[in-house]
Amino acid sequence: MKKIIISSLLVFTILVTGTVSNIADANTRNKHKKVKSPIRIYKDVVDGFWAKDAIEKLSFKNILNGLPNGNFQPYENISKEQLATILVRAFNLPLINNVDTSYSDTRGIWSESYINATTELIKGVEVDGVKMFNPKEKVKREDIIYAIIKASKLNKTDKSCLEQFSDKEEVLSSNASDEITTAVNSMVINGKIKNGTKYIDPKGLVTRAEVATILINLNDKTDVKIKKYEKNKPSENDTNIVNPIDFKLESNKTQNGLYLKWDLLPEKLNGKKFRFYKVVASISNNDPVYPKDGWAIFITDINKLDHHISLNDKYERGDFTKFTENQEYYIRITAVYEDKNYKQSNIIKTTIN
Repeated sequence: MKKIIISSLLVFTILVTGTVSNIADANTRNKHKKVKSPIRIYKDVVDGFWAKDAIEKLSFKNILNGLPNGNFQPYENISKEQLATILVRAFNLPLINNVDTSYSDTRGIWSESYINATTELIKGVEVDGVKMFNPKEKVKREDIIYAIIKASKLNKTDKSCLEQFSDKEEVLSSNASDEITTAVNSMVINGKIKNGTKYIDPKGLVTRAEVATILINLNDKTDVKIKKYEKNKPSENDTNIVNPIDFKLESNKTQNGLYLKWDLLPEKLNGKKFRFYKVVASISNNDPVYPKDGWAIFITDINKLDHHISLNDKYERGDFTKFTENQEYYIRITAVYEDKNYKQSNIIKTTIN
């Protein structure tokens, strides 16, 4: 009788819970099962951040870039030259390297060809007959909306949508009134809310996170689709400057090498002191980054703004060990500050004589 009871219990257990070996296998699988963590490509764009999805989508499309230290700086206000670069990438505008179209304060700077490509979208000023762009000037909300809507060619100018905003009259008096109206009607912008009141804030500045959101709204809520930007895609007007970022690097070939010269940088960045410059280069990576792609030399004097690369100079921890004749390189300067703060130059694509 006892044997019958035990057998019955065993059969019941197997029927309800599965075989003993299956149970053990399931426990083992659960023990070793890896839990996928959400994608996070920037240290300062954390999970739950309101613009995280927009920032990462545009980064994967090569429209926006982060910094070498892994940050995005979402609350940094956009400058005019940064906006020009974003517009070129988002709307695939051809770069123009023609001095006759340049402003007097943009000739030779890293963003010149981007600014030239967006002269119909971002306005400069004229002072005593001299055309000025003011590339470092921060851009107002109305100017960014004007540029993005103009580039998109959307046109929905029924002004009744503005009744919901407390600063309607300020919007109507703006030079970008039609573009702001179109953006609202197209759900590209929704306005801001403060103390229960909705407003547009046309004269306010715009952060990198806000620009990302505007562009993703344009992509998701209209027929205008933002495609992946092909970095370094050659064009007849392009220069040898690839993916420029913070400061200008120039090069001149010499009898036995390459002479590099770059702009002076501030002694502090975000309150952190300058440590050294690094000459960074790669054969295979067209966007070399320190320290991942190695370095050629430390320069600890912030006022030393040049360096000569000679044939057979050594290179540390990169995809090559020394500079050789007629080999094509991607070269940039990285300025390193305390606590892994960085500034990067544009990239020069060149050979060493």
